[in-house]
Amino acid sequence: MIFDSYEAYKQASFKPKVCILGSGPAGTTIARKLGAAGIPVVVLEAGSREFSDQSQDFYRGATVGDYYFDLDITRLRFMGGSSNHWAGWCRVLDRQDFEPKAWAPDTGWPISRADIEPYLGDVHDILELPDFRPDVPISDDIRWVQLIKSPAVRFGEKFAGELDRSKTIAVVLNTYATELAGDGRRVTGARLWSNGQDAGTFTADYFITCTGGLENSRLLLWSNRRSNGGVVPNAAALGRYWMEHPTFEGGNAILANYDEFEVDASNEAFFSPTLAAMERLQILNFGIRLIESPYPNVKRLIADLACTAPDMAEWMSSKLDQRLRCAAQLYVAWEQAPLASTRSSCRRPMSTMPACRASSCTGRSRRSSAVRCSKA
Repeated sequence: MIFDSYEAYKQASFKPKVCILGSGPAGTTIARKLGAAGIPVVVLEAGSREFSDQSQDFYRGATVGDYYFDLDITRLRFMGGSSNHWAGWCRVLDRQDFEPKAWAPDTGWPISRADIEPYLGDVHDILELPDFRPDVPISDDIRWVQLIKSPAVRFGEKFAGELDRSKTIAVVLNTYATELAGDGRRVTGARLWSNGQDAGTFTADYFITCTGGLENSRLLLWSNRRSNGGVVPNAAALGRYWMEHPTFEGGNAILANYDEFEVDASNEAFFSPTLAAMERLQILNFGIRLIESPYPNVKRLIADLACTAPDMAEWMSSKLDQRLRCAAQLYVAWEQAPLASTRSSCRRPMSTMPACRASSCTGRSRRSSAVRCSKA
């Protein structure tokens, strides 16, 4: 069932056990699982079925500290959430991504790679992914990895029919929680806003926040302040450890061996460090994206090098008629070390003005040029 307002939803007399905030990939997936198990669930989506400038304006906000994208372009406020600007890039996290690193404080997840293995089949079905191929060693330090560019699944489009027909799932559009209430043991209710007006309070046995990293933090921080810690009693990490995945153009390359590695249909290849290299160099994970350029770029690179590295330019010139493949651009994206001082802090939500504020003040300079939900 899909309703365009909270008022229309109330008339249906639907009695949910679980309330999910947000209809993006996380919210929709959880709702479908619960609904299939016969558990009645309501999904509250702040936007409507389609994108609108009026709804998107609620995501405007200020960023303080290091350079970051405008907050209203990094996420989308309509059914399907950030899946609506996902490019379809996928790769399963490595085993070492979950494990603590002795040289990097506060690393390590409360789950392991083995914990997600049973669910990978479902993920492949949902995202329409083929099977991943094994990594291929290039050297002791670097391995070729497969990054799949799948069909860009828009959750609002793919699952709209299923959700509309469901008797155990109710999706309420144009409706969102401005505040959660709690008693220190559980969330007891939510204050709702729907179609431009106060919709009163809402209760359910369980609440699940699936509004994305910025909105989850904003909502929980504000609600915790209002409830004197009643929503998140142990809130030491709430809003902290703000992370992106910084991406830089690392340089250019000349490819001499045609058979050294495989490129995909877009003439791109991807590489990551081995665990041994990470441990020896005491670094975190990273990815290299190699993009082949047309052959004329080889000559352009040689001309540029002639002024700064003549010996290298001479070597390259000697190879032009041999096995030179082409030129390539190299982009590097890496895992940030978790820092408690890197945080987001959010202001009081308003019905007619933006409510978010993100801060990335870490005491060091960095610039991000890629947003994960739009690229990977």
